[in-house]
Amino acid sequence: MNTWIRNVAIVGVLAVAALAVIHEPVRAAKTAELKIGFISALSGAGMGWGMGMLGGLELAAEDVNKAGGIPIGDTTYTIKVIAYDDKYTGPGAVQAAQRLISQDGVNIIVGPLGSVPMLAIADVTESNKVLVFSNSYTTKALSAKKPHTFRLTPTSMEFSLPFLQWIAKNHPQLKTTAIVGPNDESGKEVASHNEAAYQKVGIKVLAKEFYERGTQDFVPLLTKLLASKPDILDLDGSTYRPELAESWDVSDDGLTWTFQLRPGATWHDGEPVTASDVAFTYNFYGAHEDFPYMPGYTTYFDSVEAVDDQTVAIHLTEPIPNMESQLFYMFILPEHIWSQYEGQAAVEFENAEMIGSGPFRLVEYRPNEFVHLAAVRDHYLTPPVVDEVVFQTFESQDALVQALRTGQVDMITEMPQTAVESLSQEANVEVVHAPDFHPDIADIIFNQVAPEDCPPDDGVCSGHPALLDRTVRVALAHATDKQTLIDVVLLGLGDPGMTLVPNALGKYYNSELPDFAFDPAEANRLLDEAGYLDTDGDGVRQMPGGGDPIVLRMNWPGDSITAPREAELLSQMWGEIGVDTELQVVDADTLGSLCCPTFDFDVILWGWGSDPDPSALLGVMTSDEIASGYSETGYNNPEYDALYAQQATELDPQTRQDVIWRMQEIVHNDVVFIPWYAQAVQAYRSDRFQGWLTDQPLLALQDVSSLVVVQPVP
Repeated sequence: MNTWIRNVAIVGVLAVAALAVIHEPVRAAKTAELKIGFISALSGAGMGWGMGMLGGLELAAEDVNKAGGIPIGDTTYTIKVIAYDDKYTGPGAVQAAQRLISQDGVNIIVGPLGSVPMLAIADVTESNKVLVFSNSYTTKALSAKKPHTFRLTPTSMEFSLPFLQWIAKNHPQLKTTAIVGPNDESGKEVASHNEAAYQKVGIKVLAKEFYERGTQDFVPLLTKLLASKPDILDLDGSTYRPELAESWDVSDDGLTWTFQLRPGATWHDGEPVTASDVAFTYNFYGAHEDFPYMPGYTTYFDSVEAVDDQTVAIHLTEPIPNMESQLFYMFILPEHIWSQYEGQAAVEFENAEMIGSGPFRLVEYRPNEFVHLAAVRDHYLTPPVVDEVVFQTFESQDALVQALRTGQVDMITEMPQTAVESLSQEANVEVVHAPDFHPDIADIIFNQVAPEDCPPDDGVCSGHPALLDRTVRVALAHATDKQTLIDVVLLGLGDPGMTLVPNALGKYYNSELPDFAFDPAEANRLLDEAGYLDTDGDGVRQMPGGGDPIVLRMNWPGDSITAPREAELLSQMWGEIGVDTELQVVDADTLGSLCCPTFDFDVILWGWGSDPDPSALLGVMTSDEIASGYSETGYNNPEYDALYAQQATELDPQTRQDVIWRMQEIVHNDVVFIPWYAQAVQAYRSDRFQGWLTDQPLLALQDVSSLVVVQPVP
């Protein structure tokens, strides 16, 4: 076994070292050290693979060195392996590659293992002509544009079909299979190839499931798969990645989560980050209901304590299925600063110095002008390569696009879709857009708060009464041509969505919902039968019995680049069924005050971003959030409320998924929103910086994960 490991691990490296068949012994006059870099997961998910690869490489290097090294010409080279942990992530791999190249002087790298890390380092390694020998399974790893990248071993893409042909020939009784694999680039690509291979040999795929790397309890998933009674079980192969936390454990009863913090973390003012800061933060968020969104993440927190300086224990009132996602957005606060503020003072604290613990610190902030950040060179986890980052605000989208063209800025986070084609033709400009499985959520919001639910303190509740009638909302859905909106407003870069839970969330997205077909005739029929008639012949319908005309106020935020055109199109579409509109753009703050919990509007064009878990977005449509200001619609459905409470603590994955699917079905049928999915589009100058993370499920070049790894183009 050791011999096999050594041979496989070193085969590519020896080839790179220019070994040839030497017929006569050569006596080397000089000695030198050949540095071989290694990148893989050495902790967390994928650690077993990474440690195995590293062990094989080190054994092979040991054998070479014991044999006297590698003679090439008049020099004998000994091997030195320099290894870095990429934590099975793209940013981790890019950072490791940059260190190997710029700090260690390596021009040969073995690894990475995963597809996302492999794709992430390609710009860095290819531009520096570094030879890479990876075990990544993705077909995107190798191409004519990557002449310095090689793969050490064959993948399932090469051997699946011949192997399954052998199975089908020698075991003809096997007719069905179920596939399970990791929920990432590698797992999904391999599963797709394997599924096609099964079909070619006549074996039917009954079920396919994906898990997050790091999962330890496979009983629920396997139970679901085995229920389909397959003859074959094919086990193929933000998972959440800890940052401030180094590791965590969960008690057997699921009530206590204990986290170990990484050593060496400090605040930007030099104070150490300790478990007391973490405990303070979570207790602080839970105690301040006026903090936007944060208290909702602590609903099932009973208490949080610092066991010691590096250990935090979170005690729950009952086990929950989504603990990691609850912590995802609860950024840790420095206790020595925030503990001075309580109650309303905490909510109003301006936090002008913005002391944090991230890889960039605030230098200067001028509202509506710029934000200036400086790199934290000694950051405990991800020290940036660049010195500083400046986020600049522009008064118009045209000025923003022109700034990229002229090189005034290096990257832009948004642009009008009309600029996509022209920017794509610009020299030294790369335009990227998010993959279909992680869109932005755009929605048409209807004010449907009932009079009895109007918030007593803040509510105006002036919505048009016609919107309280589901029939009217269904008619508006039939009158909305989503595909035209996507084609005209987004130039095709979008998808007709069904629900606030985006298809990015995989199994939680209810993919079986039938959408309301674009059918103005059906919309007119519904309104006619419900008594919404145009009694005075002016082209606008009135309320039943000859009441007020149906004229809907339509608002959108002034910073939206797509809503103005969307509003024009909707006005035309709804006008075809006798519903008039008054269009008005307002600034985002004013729109927020009109919206929730004031409910002083009819229709709003806005949108959402999604947590990794659907619970947060599902909570927006519960009746408890009408008075809190999180509900935009005022929707109240007791069945939905009960299902929301059930999914929040449901530990069985399939049962929870079924509940979440039912919730989406309810709000879709009630037309609480009309959602559609818009792909994010961003662009950067390829002649200035390289290493931008463009292959992630979420496109966010401005995210710290990209900013810590980009480096100047040589």
